[in-house]
Amino acid sequence: MAERLVAIPLALVGLATSSVFSGEYAFAVRQNVREKRKIYLRASVRLGIIGLAILAAIAGLAQYAIPFVLGDGWQNAAQIAQVMALVAATRLVCNPLRGVFRLLSKGLLLTLLDTSRVIAIALALAATWWYELDLIGSLTAIYAVMAGSDIVAWFAGFVVSHREDR
Repeated sequence: MAERLVAIPLALVGLATSSVFSGEYAFAVRQNVREKRKIYLRASVRLGIIGLAILAAIAGLAQYAIPFVLGDGWQNAAQIAQVMALVAATRLVCNPLRGVFRLLSKGLLLTLLDTSRVIAIALALAATWWYELDLIGSLTAIYAVMAGSDIVAWFAGFVVSHREDR
């Protein structure tokens, strides 16, 4: 339930933002405009501001808002939402920007990034099993790996955009 409460609104914002960003970035690619890095950074800053606001709101308010809205039996959902806050913010920033790989014909790089993400998550799952972490500890490890892979993907998108402007 916590994941749905966090993910659905973010998916809607991300989808709308992705369409606008992809259109602007695709125009720059078609016209060979040398401002792709600037477009990428401008979108990153805008999404980052929203992401930070969401991170702060979820981290600060989930423990009060979720039990208030859904009842005291949902306290665990509030803790899970708080653990998800960082990855929710990184997903909001990174998902709309992943279109640069498609627009610049960098499908192999995107495949490598996604494969490394899956491997990292699998390793995090194995670590949670090995160290017998509880639910919150396990989710913290898994979501931290997901946030880290989002940051790596963002940086790869920035590098690709920068190189394309040369």
